[in-house]
Amino acid sequence: WSSDVCSSDLTSTCVCAPELERKPPKDPARTRMLMFAYSHLGDTLGNPHVPNLGDFNGAVAAYEKMSRLADDAADEDTQNALTQLDAPMSASRLGGARLAQGNPAAALPTLQKSVAALQRIIARDPNNHSYVDHLAPVMELVGDAQEALGQLAEAAASYANEIKLIEPLRHLDPANSSTSATLTESRLKLGLVLSREGDPKAFDPIN
Repeated sequence: WSSDVCSSDLTSTCVCAPELERKPPKDPARTRMLMFAYSHLGDTLGNPHVPNLGDFNGAVAAYEKMSRLADDAADEDTQNALTQLDAPMSASRLGGARLAQGNPAAALPTLQKSVAALQRIIARDPNNHSYVDHLAPVMELVGDAQEALGQLAEAAASYANEIKLIEPLRHLDPANSSTSATLTESRLKLGLVLSREGDPKAFDPIN
């Protein structure tokens, strides 16, 4: 498997697909396939969480197109649970890429938009724990962006809210290593931010 070949193939797909998208009739399934093509292209170019080509600018450009398609689909079909989830998930990918690009000021509103949308989804279906799994890492990214901007009190609040969100899941499934790791990381980040603020009890959340 070659990242360069994958990037070339995906780029060719993304260049040709918008022309098909403009041709009537508009096809939601085809639009979603294009959205995923941009997502995979962005991942290959510069998703910081997977092996990538280090092209963060290219990744952001691909994710911006993905997010636009997802937002348009969500606006057009407000009753479709899948498209309503695609929009905030796409926004979180875009915000994370902007943060990796070194642009927390651009990342923050995009990530906050994702958090707000996911919170609305959870409010409609509070027993679906998979939505919480989606929301928690985005809340952490919001905290990361706020910390990078020097907004330490806001970052601490974001990390604390993430901890509050995922602690019940750990009690429901103590054997879930992913939830435990996320909780530990969030507590560590909260402690580090509080220590920067001079809080003498900064590392209590880690214990």
